[in-house]
Amino acid sequence: MPSNVPAAPRPSVATRGGRRSRALLAALLLSAPVSAVQLPRALLAEPAPLSLKPYPAPRPLAGLDGWRLYSVFSRGDGQGLASLSLDDGRLLSVQAGDRLPDGIEVLAVERDRLLLRRGIQVGELVIQGRALRAPDAAIRAVDVEPAVTLPVLPAGCESFVQAGVPLDELQALGGCPTAADPDL
Repeated sequence: MPSNVPAAPRPSVATRGGRRSRALLAALLLSAPVSAVQLPRALLAEPAPLSLKPYPAPRPLAGLDGWRLYSVFSRGDGQGLASLSLDDGRLLSVQAGDRLPDGIEVLAVERDRLLLRRGIQVGELVIQGRALRAPDAAIRAVDVEPAVTLPVLPAGCESFVQAGVPLDELQALGGCPTAADPDL
């Protein structure tokens, strides 16, 4: 180092001891178990009363009388497309999240209806002409196998089929050849 730069002062014994005591105090405070402090009851807020009542039913959405839902293409998760007509006859294709006239929002596209909302009012448009359905819990999946249609053989052709003649050829002929046919 150049000689014109003053040397840094060496820490004295008193400052070294001060650092040690602060470090020791910090270590003791940080290692001590944390205990809860009980506040006076006057400082605590009153707990909200618990209620098991369900939320009030949403108010029905007014103003949908002239609207008609024509088709729904639902993916099952509330998403999909729906086509509807408004009061003035305009046809619209909508999906969940779209905004419609009068501040109406499309909530979800379900398999047979469209759920709509304006503020706290909720409404639905149902496809015209749909049959009333049972509750979803009552619907059970039933595997239905298509009926097997057996081909109709022309009269007296069993022996030809057993001999290996293709059935479609026999059906195309509309009958079975006989020994009297000259084409045999």
